[in-house]
Amino acid sequence: MEIYQKHNQTIDTNKPNSRIVGKSKTAIWTQIFLWFGLGVLLSGIIGFVFPWALSYMVSTVEMFETVYLYSIIGSAIVLFPIMIVFQVGAMKNKSILTAVCYVIYAIAFGILLSSSLYYAGAENSLYALLITGGVMAILGVAGILLKDKLGTIAIISISLATSALLISLVNFFFFNETIYWISSIAMMVCVLLIVAFDFGSISRSIDANIDMGNALIIYNAFKLYTDFLYIFVRILAIVASSRRK
Repeated sequence: MEIYQKHNQTIDTNKPNSRIVGKSKTAIWTQIFLWFGLGVLLSGIIGFVFPWALSYMVSTVEMFETVYLYSIIGSAIVLFPIMIVFQVGAMKNKSILTAVCYVIYAIAFGILLSSSLYYAGAENSLYALLITGGVMAILGVAGILLKDKLGTIAIISISLATSALLISLVNFFFFNETIYWISSIAMMVCVLLIVAFDFGSISRSIDANIDMGNALIIYNAFKLYTDFLYIFVRILAIVASSRRK
C-alpha cells in the first residue's frame, strides 16, 4: 500500500478510486468544536455585556428601554434572513460567507439572549452553562457510539415530537398542568435525541471521508451551537425558577 502526502493531503494509491482526504478526523473534530466554542462564547459575552454597555451609552432609563427593545426586535428579525444566507453559503461551499453569517447570527442571538441572562443572573446562568455542557458531552458520546442506529433515533424523535405537539394542541383547549409537563418533557427528550443524532451524523460523515471543507465544518458547528443554546435556555429557565422559590 502506497500512501503519500500532497499539499498536506493524504492519498492512498492502493485503494480503487482513491481520492484525497484533506484532514484527519481529529483535525476536523477540533475545528468543529473551535467554531462551536466561538459561537457560544460570542453569544455569551454579548448576552452579558450588551445591557450593561447600553446603559452607559444612553442618558435616561426611557431611552435605554426603547433602544434595548428595538435591539431585541431587530436581532430577532435578523436571525431568519441570516439563517437562509448561511444555509446557501454552506451548500455552495462559500467558507467566508458562511463564517460571516455564523458570527452575525451568534451576535444577534446573544442580544436576544441578554434579557434571559439578565433575569436569571450570573450565578444561575453559570449553573445552567455547566449543566448544559455536561449534557452535551454525554449526548455527544452517546451519539457517536450510536451512529449506526441513527434511523432508530430519528424515528423515536419524530414520534415523540408528533405526540408532544398533539398533546399540546389538546392541552391548549383543555389546560391541565400534568399534561403540560408531560408534553414539555416529551419535547425535551425529543430535542436531546436530536442532539445525539447530530453528533452521530457528523461522526458518520467524518468516518465516510466526506470532503469536509471549512464551510461544512462551520455548518456542523452551527448545528451543535443551536442544539447547545436550546438546551441551555430550557435548563436556565428551570434553574432560575427553582432557585427563586
